[in-house]
Amino acid sequence: MTGGATPIEVDGVLLQLASDGRTGVIRVANTSLAVIADSDWHGSPPEFSRGIFTNGGPADWGPAAAPCLAVIQASPRRVDGLPTRLFLDAVSRYQILRPDQVGNVELVADGSTFTPAG
Repeated sequence: MTGGATPIEVDGVLLQLASDGRTGVIRVANTSLAVIADSDWHGSPPEFSRGIFTNGGPADWGPAAAPCLAVIQASPRRVDGLPTRLFLDAVSRYQILRPDQVGNVELVADGSTFTPAG
């Protein structure tokens, strides 16, 4: 989605931009998930405790801003150093799913949270 884009709803799932204009949001019932594409990001909007980092995650991430669930998309042969050790250390106490290590990641929304399928 791009800035100013109209929210899209498909089968009860709402896709929209957060108030910061750069974080994608997936909303289902009473739960939401941030989609963070920028690697220069240092914290998600405060209402999110779960996030998908589509570009390997930021170089640095404050522990207070770290999500409870992080899906970190990164190529196993990445040469730009992402995800960084600093970022991975900041989110280490949370559940981390990396498609480059575990394969496809499927998340299921139950109305109050997103959890890995299976």
